Amino acid sequence: MAEESGFFTGVAGDRKYTARFMNEKLHEAMQRADGILAHSDDAFAVTSDGSFTITMGKGVAMKGGVYYRNTSPLSLTLDEPTLGKKRYDRIAICIDRYRRTMVATVLKGGEADDPVAPLYLSDDDIEVEKILIDHSAGPNVLTLTDERQMRPVFITNSDSIDALVEGQVYGRIIKAKADALNAGQNGISFVKFMHVENHSLETGTINCALRLESDVVLAGYDKNNHLAYSNDHGITLKNIDQITVSTSIRSLANTGSAYLAGTDGKIFRASSYYLSPWTEVWDSEYEEFIDTFCVLSTSNIIATGSSRDKIIGSIDGGLTWSYIGTCSNEGLKVMESVGGTVVLAGSYASGKMFRSTDSGVTWAEVKSTGIEEYPYTFIKHIGNGIVLAGLEHNAKLFKSTDYGITWDDGREIDGQIDYSAIFVDGTTIYMGCRRKIYISNDMGASWIKKWEIPENDCIKFIYKNDDGVLVVITAGSNVSWGYKFEA
Repeated sequence: MAEESGFFTGVAGDRKYTARFMNEKLHEAMQRADGILAHSDDAFAVTSDGSFTITMGKGVAMKGGVYYRNTSPLSLTLDEPTLGKKRYDRIAICIDRYRRTMVATVLKGGEADDPVAPLYLSDDDIEVEKILIDHSAGPNVLTLTDERQMRPVFITNSDSIDALVEGQVYGRIIKAKADALNAGQNGISFVKFMHVENHSLETGTINCALRLESDVVLAGYDKNNHLAYSNDHGITLKNIDQITVSTSIRSLANTGSAYLAGTDGKIFRASSYYLSPWTEVWDSEYEEFIDTFCVLSTSNIIATGSSRDKIIGSIDGGLTWSYIGTCSNEGLKVMESVGGTVVLAGSYASGKMFRSTDSGVTWAEVKSTGIEEYPYTFIKHIGNGIVLAGLEHNAKLFKSTDYGITWDDGREIDGQIDYSAIFVDGTTIYMGCRRKIYISNDMGASWIKKWEIPENDCIKFIYKNDDGVLVVITAGSNVSWGYKFEA
């Protein structure tokens, strides 16, 4: 038979199509692209709370024309390995041709001192996640590695990717590049998107930023009195006129029900970032700066600043504040919750790290780096008790594997001495070192330089938008977008 066609309405049963025939044609129509739909729900992102129950998010996938959809997060249970052993498991979307189903499955590996991961079946399995369960000694430690291969949304004919308008997420690409994407050769290429110039804002640099819903970003400016918002990922910035301060916006927070802005001795609160008024809810008698917020829950928030040792707290979502404790006498620059009532804090100028187990009331010093004069820029819990901490200028990147109780001696990465921003996306960590971006896929054990921002400007904020595109905002309001696929 030289020609085939379908699918037409049958008359008296004269048009019958088998599932196999429909699978084959659908597979061809989709350019034989197997994998997970990148823009669908959670795209099967796997998360773990450290227990043996892991969660796979919602998503859609296709394999050889067979369709699978998960409309609500799934819980999958792993077996505990024998004490003294390790094991690799894998999460896959598996076709069971005997039962005629497609389901999420745990592929269990064998226990060993140096285990080998179980293999995916190339014809029937869609790769999702690799999980190392380490029970060599003490508590189990789970390390998750993302193995998803995304089926790109855009595929097709002969137009060059160079013809795309800068910053446009979707478009047409040449067939050779589409084939590479469909084969799973996906990554990110970094492209300068736009330099932001908003003349309604006075001279100043971005001191802090906060990603809100959809494509909205809040930005607080240093050395002027402006709080701005953008609803196009920083391309245009719009001034919020309801906050009046003498110096700078130093910190921002989203409590889950309201927004907070910390300034020179004051805290402002709003239920909507620009529609409702920003109301002053705290005015310090000591005039300390509010450099950092730590949101422990929707109602419980703590805050502190660089000029005093006072810790202030709110138990009503930021409506009222009071002094609850003291910590470092040279002030604190950053704080991070690592679960429950445990909080870590980095000093402003002594290189010391502190830990509280009672929501900021009392503190104990847990690390002295010996690096003075320069503040911590971030403390980030990346999961399973692993915490990374970076400092500004002449510094190192420090790591803890026990929720901040003990710390290593720090390390320099590729000669970098300025760790300015961090963003955790599943098992991938993006870190800004002034104007370079490094990535790690092994919980911070190793780092690879991926991109360098052309402008000589410090990276202040990294996040992904709803399309999965990496967005980088620098101190001088430069915005760069990293396209999802490297073609």
